[in-house]
Amino acid sequence: IVGVAIATALMPPLAVVGFGVATAQTDILIGSLALFLTNFIAITLSAALVARLYGFGAHLSPQQSRGQAIGLVLV
Repeated sequence: IVGVAIATALMPPLAVVGFGVATAQTDILIGSLALFLTNFIAITLSAALVARLYGFGAHLSPQQSRGQAIGLVLV
């Protein structure tokens, strides 16, 4: 899953970011960077949610769980 996510959702916007930097086109740079960040955050949050649903982190104390939840929301 990680390899597919990187290959299909993260690398193409990063390539366009490089194109935007190389050609000094800020509108292309900002748009593709926004798409990269959106994809990255969505992949990260969905992976964290699936990990929780499968029971990873079940041994954490309520305080640790709350701290992780706050960290994910802030990101």
